[in-house]
Amino acid sequence: MIIKRSDDQSSPAILSISYKLPDSSQAVEEPSKEAVYDKIETIDMKNKDAETIMNKLMAVTKAQQIPTTSEDTRQLEEFDAHHAVVKASSARNAIIVAEKRKSTKLLESAKAKIA
Repeated sequence: MIIKRSDDQSSPAILSISYKLPDSSQAVEEPSKEAVYDKIETIDMKNKDAETIMNKLMAVTKAQQIPTTSEDTRQLEEFDAHHAVVKASSARNAIIVAEKRKSTKLLESAKAKIA
């Protein structure tokens, strides 16, 4: 897969899907600009929401959605629980840092008044 990103918002937002068919004689291990592909499909992504892009991608590639397994659900729940812990820890650390800055400021202010 080759990804080209640009900060230029006026340029087209195109997703190119390059196919190398299995029976082709030239195998492409690492994609490059020089590689020869049997088929290239494009999807215009400009001003499209993620669901529209995903639906188009699935239609173009003839992909099918795979049902979620119980293992997938367990992993997602585990990730969500871990994310909640990290978020709470981050909030606690932000409070600690803010209090430390406040006390440092007060200390510096007191030192300045003494000097």
